[in-house]
Amino acid sequence: MFAFQFGIGIGALAKSEHLCNTISGAPNIQKMYQNVEDLHGSVKNLPMSCTSKMEPSLCFFPQHVVPNVETPLFIFNSAYDSWQINNSLIPSDLDPQHVWDQCKNQINSCTFSQRTIIKDFGVEFMKAFGGGTPSSTRGYFITSCHIHQDIIWDKYWFDTSGPTIYNKTIAEAVGDWFFDRTGNHQHIDPYPFARDCY
Repeated sequence: MFAFQFGIGIGALAKSEHLCNTISGAPNIQKMYQNVEDLHGSVKNLPMSCTSKMEPSLCFFPQHVVPNVETPLFIFNSAYDSWQINNSLIPSDLDPQHVWDQCKNQINSCTFSQRTIIKDFGVEFMKAFGGGTPSSTRGYFITSCHIHQDIIWDKYWFDTSGPTIYNKTIAEAVGDWFFDRTGNHQHIDPYPFARDCY
């Protein structure tokens, strides 16, 4: 942790998202961020270490901006984030027949081909996430839960019936990172596919 003069530690807890193209390959989310960047002139506020290497709208994507963050950082996310699957990977306009509705609402209801597409999404998330170089100032807790707003629920943080990785709850993992109680702050759920956690 970085510390102020009086020994107060600081760090950032990030709910990161892996932003991707749709199953058709269309860059919908990138176009959305391009519009944000154009409207607000955001390029001047984005890290030059990112904008000098790629299209500025890509610098809103966590996989491109996190390597430029110097503050101690703990990333919390799911490899199968439901918002990403429902809005980035398979937006409603690409599913006019509503073939994906049941699968998107309850991951255990997916067909084999849908499961394959979602599993590939998880593989792409892990490639984009990369985890970075192990460090005492970087930590992460990557679940396989098909969920999005999990970070706001107390039960999700503290309850052992919620996601645990190697018998650690999210609260324990974040606490170990913040107070530097262990050397390993990298927690990735070994479950091989998305699952309904609640």
